[in-house]
Amino acid sequence: MNKEDFRQYMLCGHGRCFSATDDELQQFREIVLYGCFNDISFDLQCEGSRGLFMYNLALQYEDYNYFLQPAIEKFLSVEVCDDWHLINHLCDFIECFASDYKDESAHKAIEEKYIQLYNLLMSTKWSIRANEILQCYEYLSILIMENFSIEFTIQIIEDIGKFFIRRRRADYGELKWRFEWFWHCTCEKYGEKYLTEKLDILSKDNAGIRRFRRVMSCKDKEETVSRKKLSADEFIELSENNSVKRKDVIALRRAEHSEKMKVAQTVVSEKNLSKKSELLKAFTTSLSPFPLEPEILVNYAVSENKNLREIAVDAMLYLKADCVHDFAESELKKRFFT
Repeated sequence: MNKEDFRQYMLCGHGRCFSATDDELQQFREIVLYGCFNDISFDLQCEGSRGLFMYNLALQYEDYNYFLQPAIEKFLSVEVCDDWHLINHLCDFIECFASDYKDESAHKAIEEKYIQLYNLLMSTKWSIRANEILQCYEYLSILIMENFSIEFTIQIIEDIGKFFIRRRRADYGELKWRFEWFWHCTCEKYGEKYLTEKLDILSKDNAGIRRFRRVMSCKDKEETVSRKKLSADEFIELSENNSVKRKDVIALRRAEHSEKMKVAQTVVSEKNLSKKSELLKAFTTSLSPFPLEPEILVNYAVSENKNLREIAVDAMLYLKADCVHDFAESELKKRFFT
């Protein structure tokens, strides 16, 4: 097996990587190191990260710290705080060492990263970047909840409640939606009845836990909002103020096709790239695919504006077109083979 073959097998998550001999493994060391602190998943939402795969590959070598320490260094850097894909990979990779090997440096890194992400979340003005930080924070919180003590989980719940207090003007349904995955996973582990009873007791003397319970138990208001139908003009007005929320995207998808076409045409005619990206959020759901030529999204996906690029890629997820396929293939080649 040569280096190129091994690299290809690793990027594909192929078990043939583990058939390498001891002599071959030494020449593949730098390739394995690359996979340990870079996200090499093909489709994170479908397959999960390759953190466990790279953990097992790193253990083929005698000194796992050669791979773990650079991964921890990258994990603790600020640059990954809003990179959800990379956080998934590094969390999964490092946590394996914390759980299986009781590695103190891995355990400490996870705790430090939690504090770093939470402080960022509490100090960053609400924006697209803040939302990305929140997603990274939620994933790390789930990992900690699943592998650490219940006391740490209660602390996370209190911290989330304090975040809810900080965003006191935000809609409860909107806040709840952002942490439903965490709450679902926590209830799966501990049981919803046990958790709610414990939190109800603690909430009497704890404002953070009290707000968490209030937000996560809300139902009627958000369900009513989600059934609303939003017109094109109403959605465009929201985009003017950079205040488009997920519930607005859901409300617009209930509108007539002509209303969605009006929003799409406004996207194309809008010159301001920030406003254009806000408008384009309308088509980041499977029930409201972008109704104009898909080549438009491909062009947006290489824009100089970061938000527009990312939202355009999200919108392309719901389209089937040759140009979208070619774009995805080109991006994969750039990522893994350059």
